[in-house]
Parts: sequence; structure tokens; C-alpha cells
Amino acid sequence: MLNFYNLYEFMNMISWYAERQGSDNTSVAGVGTYIRRLKFTFPCNMANRDDPDQIRVFGTGGKLLEALKRLMRNLQNLRCIELIDLMLDSNEALHLMDDICTNCTQTLSKLILINTTRYNCPLLHVGVFINLNVLVISPQNLHEDIIELIGYTKLRHLHILQNRYSPKDTTIRLPKRSSWIKMKKSNPYLKVHFEIESHKATDILLPIDLLEHSAIPCHSIVLDNPNTQLSPSMVLTHGAFFDSTIRVYAFKGVTRYYLHRSFAKRLDEALVQFCRMCPNLQTLNQKACDSFPKTLMLTTRLYDVLACVRTFTRYESLSCYCVSMIRDKISTATILEIVSTAKYLRCLYVRRNVVLKRCDRAWSKILDRSPEYYRWIKVNSRSYESTEQEVSRILGYRWHMLSEKEFKAQTINMHT
Repeated sequence: MLNFYNLYEFMNMISWYAERQGSDNTSVAGVGTYIRRLKFTFPCNMANRDDPDQIRVFGTGGKLLEALKRLMRNLQNLRCIELIDLMLDSNEALHLMDDICTNCTQTLSKLILINTTRYNCPLLHVGVFINLNVLVISPQNLHEDIIELIGYTKLRHLHILQNRYSPKDTTIRLPKRSSWIKMKKSNPYLKVHFEIESHKATDILLPIDLLEHSAIPCHSIVLDNPNTQLSPSMVLTHGAFFDSTIRVYAFKGVTRYYLHRSFAKRLDEALVQFCRMCPNLQTLNQKACDSFPKTLMLTTRLYDVLACVRTFTRYESLSCYCVSMIRDKISTATILEIVSTAKYLRCLYVRRNVVLKRCDRAWSKILDRSPEYYRWIKVNSRSYESTEQEVSRILGYRWHMLSEKEFKAQTINMHT
């Protein structure tokens, strides 16, 4: 609903009926009683429609904000609240959740607060929902005190999310190391997921400092930046920071930058080294599947994950599995190598349009295999049909490369 007046009147109408609850003959008893989920997205981008790449961000407030707060106050049985792109001033945001804290302290299970403010403003309210399971919040609304507070809740998944309207500059900082250490002691089962959406090559991704943020229990890093190719140094930085905890590593979307055909100009070495830097990809502790990397989302070349998935073969008796998602240019030989190596691979997503029918010469140096195996790779990598047949045989079901539409429709399950 893009008409602000209609939106304002609609929320006030629901609130008016909810406040009366059958006190007279004209109202309806129980209005809002069975509403469990409230989602409010403010259309903050007021740019000219003729220039879709230009972004002009404005926040909500005033009467519209009052109507939203009134509505949340009257919906007392909510289990999930999603407030997206409100872009409030700090003084307005500090009291946004007052009524929700009163009504839903013990009942709220999912809270999504994306860009509640445009600039830095800690939202301490998120730490009082003791039964909260999933919290999605933007980094400008986090603080050391908040991280310590959620350590005393039952929170299991903390998503730190930046969308296309979030500020991406040097003013954005994550909470300091000491708060993450305290949180892990109080809530050792909490998993942190980084989700970053960016449509400009000039955007500064979430700045992470090795000394300050290596204590973050990072479970997932999902980047949706189709206009930007990650540098090898960025990939290695992620591996250095979160080597002991990361399980999901994904580059979403269809690429809009030039895809090199040369084997040497891909992210092969960086991503292989990334996999080697993560000890949890090579070892398994007493918690078995709960601590094992069930999902590996590498949306670059398949070769980049070979060093990682080879380590999965030592755990064949377990029911864990691996998922790979590849958006960049790859070869059919790479596909064959990955499926024949990763014993837990069950789902493999590949863009057919960017798959090269070849066996790169570099494989002769990379593959630590017998001559017979290398010949098998060379023969079956000459056509898409042969590759798909061999992959289907290894995976145990009919597998095929995806069209662009099918690839875009794939979703990532980070709660593994």
C-alpha cells in the first residue's frame, strides 16, 4: 500500500475496533485477537521512477508512526513482528517498542528490525524478549549492551542484515570483542548470520576487524552483490575471522560483471585456501551433525570448494549433507570433480549458461588422482549431457543444470 493516507486510515480503523472489543452494538468483539504476525514495510525510496538506479531515502514518522505504534499496542498476541525501512530519527526510535515490550515480552518468537534508523542508534528493547528465537537487525542499531542482553535470552539466530538502503560507510561498526565473548558464555548456542545486499560497486561492505570481531560465532555469510566481484583478499579475510564457526558461505544473484574464461583469473586459489583455513570443515566434535557444516554455500566456481568438500569424505557414516550454489563461470570437469569427491553433496545448483565444456589443463596439477580417474574427467566433461548423467549417477537422483530462472528461484536455508 503506497498511499500513505489510506495506510494511515486503515491502521487507525483496525486499532479503533480493537480498542472497543464489543463495548457497543456497532463494533465487533475480538478484533485482532488471532493476529500473530505484523509486517510493516515503509517505501523509503522516493527516487524518480525514470531513474531506478538513483536512491533518495526518506524515513517515516509523525502521524503515520503514531498509527503504527497504536496498532502494535492493540495487537497483543503477536508472535512475529517485521518493521522494515522505517528510517526513524533516534529520538523516535528509542520509544518505538515500548508497548511491544509490555505485551509480548514472553510470547514474541521472531523480530525483524531492518533499518529502524538511518544512523547509529542502539535499540535496547530487543534484549528483553526472553523467548525470542530469531532476531534480524541492521548493524546501526546494535551495541555492546544489546549483545550482552541477548546472551541471557533463548535467542538462537541473530541475523545482521544490510539491504540496499542501509548505510554502507566507515561510520558503521560492529560491537566490540568483549561483548561477543560475554554473549557466547551466556548463550553458547547462538548463531550469527551476516546478510548483505548491495547494488553498487562502490559500497563498503560491513567492516570487520580481526582483533575485535574474530570472537563472533559467525555461522553464515550471504552476499547479494551481483554488480561486484569479491576480491581474493576479502574471501581470505572471512576465512581468517570465522575459521572455527562458519558453515554457510554464499554469493547470491546472477552476476552482472564480466566473467573471465581464464582459469587463472577466477577465485580458485583464494576459496580453496578459505576452505583449508576453516577447521570445522575438517573435524567433527562430539555434537555430531549439530556442529558439522551441513550446508556449504559457495556461489563461485565449483573448483573453489574442492579442497573443502574432500574433507567431508571421512564422515561417510553420518547423515550430514552438503549444498553448493555456484553463480560464476565454471567447467564441467569441476562439476564432476566436486560430486565425485563430496560424499555428503545432495544439492548442487549450477547456472547452465555459464558452464564451460572443458577440462582445464590446471586439473592435471591440481588433481591428486590416478590416470584412470583423470581420463574419466576428460571424457565426461566434453558435453553437458555426459556431465549430467555422471552427476545423476553419483548423487542418486536425476540432476540437471539450472536455467537462469530456476537459479534465481533457489533459496538458502541458514538455520541448519
